[in-house]
Amino acid sequence: PDPDPDPTPSGKLKCPARVNLGAAKRGTPKLKSITVQNAGKTPLSGTVVGPDAPFVLVSGGGAFQLPPKGKFTITLQIESDTPGTIGDDLVIQSSDP
Repeated sequence: PDPDPDPTPSGKLKCPARVNLGAAKRGTPKLKSITVQNAGKTPLSGTVVGPDAPFVLVSGGGAFQLPPKGKFTITLQIESDTPGTIGDDLVIQSSDP
């Protein structure tokens, strides 16, 4: 038997499962940055799909390629005149098995 515990190294996506932008004043934009990292041993590729309005994907959207230990930042913004809690999904699809 092969003693190697990881015989097929691969890219490993590392990012927060949930992001809370916190309280925002009505009509005032609020920004939040999220770091996405490849914690694996091989390159990782994927796509970032932003949430719907009133959220805006300011930067980091679209296709990405990350070398091992590489990282990039996604920046989200919310600006709403609607009171209460607002939620949506930020989708990060990747080649991480």
